[in-house]
Amino acid sequence: KKDILEAVINMANRALRVLAIAYKPLENYHSKENIEEDMIFIGLVGIVDPPRIEVKVCR
Repeated sequence: KKDILEAVINMANRALRVLAIAYKPLENYHSKENIEEDMIFIGLVGIVDPPRIEVKVCR
Protein backbone atom coordinates (compact mmCIF):
# COMPACT_ATOMS: atom_id res chain seq x y z
CA LYS A 1 0.00 0.00 0.00
CA LYS A 2 2.85 2.38 0.83
CA ASP A 3 4.50 1.75 -2.56
CA ILE A 4 1.22 2.41 -4.36
CA LEU A 5 0.69 5.71 -2.53
CA GLU A 6 4.26 6.78 -3.32
CA ALA A 7 3.67 6.01 -7.01
CA VAL A 8 0.42 8.02 -6.98
CA ILE A 9 2.18 11.01 -5.39
CA ASN A 10 5.05 10.73 -7.88
CA MET A 11 2.65 10.72 -10.85
CA ALA A 12 0.55 13.55 -9.43
CA ASN A 13 3.70 15.63 -8.89
CA ARG A 14 4.35 15.24 -12.62
CA ALA A 15 0.90 16.77 -13.31
CA LEU A 16 -0.67 13.46 -14.33
CA ARG A 17 -4.23 12.52 -13.50
CA VAL A 18 -3.98 9.18 -11.76
CA LEU A 19 -6.42 6.28 -11.99
CA ALA A 20 -6.11 3.18 -9.82
CA ILE A 21 -7.47 -0.01 -11.37
CA ALA A 22 -8.82 -2.79 -9.15
CA TYR A 23 -11.51 -5.45 -9.16
CA LYS A 24 -13.52 -7.60 -6.81
CA PRO A 25 -14.75 -11.09 -7.70
CA LEU A 26 -18.55 -11.24 -7.81
CA GLU A 27 -18.77 -14.13 -5.36
CA ASN A 28 -17.42 -11.76 -2.68
CA TYR A 29 -20.14 -9.18 -3.35
CA HIS A 30 -22.75 -9.15 -0.60
CA SER A 31 -23.95 -5.59 -0.25
CA LYS A 32 -23.33 -2.02 -1.37
CA GLU A 33 -21.80 -1.18 2.02
CA ASN A 34 -18.69 -3.30 1.44
CA ILE A 35 -18.33 -3.17 -2.33
CA GLU A 36 -15.10 -1.11 -2.17
CA GLU A 37 -13.44 -3.33 0.46
CA ASP A 38 -10.97 -6.17 -0.17
CA MET A 39 -10.45 -5.26 -3.81
CA ILE A 40 -7.58 -6.70 -5.84
CA PHE A 41 -5.21 -4.00 -7.10
CA ILE A 42 -4.19 -4.28 -10.77
CA GLY A 43 -2.24 -1.10 -11.37
CA LEU A 44 -2.07 2.65 -11.92
CA VAL A 45 -2.59 4.71 -15.04
CA GLY A 46 -1.21 8.24 -15.45
CA ILE A 47 -3.05 10.44 -17.94
CA VAL A 48 -1.74 13.70 -19.39
CA ASP A 49 -4.47 16.33 -19.20
CA PRO A 50 -3.09 19.54 -20.74
CA PRO A 51 -4.79 22.86 -19.99
CA ARG A 52 -7.50 23.87 -22.44
CA ILE A 53 -6.65 26.51 -25.04
CA GLU A 54 -9.12 28.92 -23.36
CA VAL A 55 -7.01 28.95 -20.19
CA LYS A 56 -4.25 30.93 -21.95
CA VAL A 57 -6.77 33.69 -22.67
CA CYS A 58 -7.57 34.06 -18.96
CA ARG A 59 -4.28 35.81 -18.20
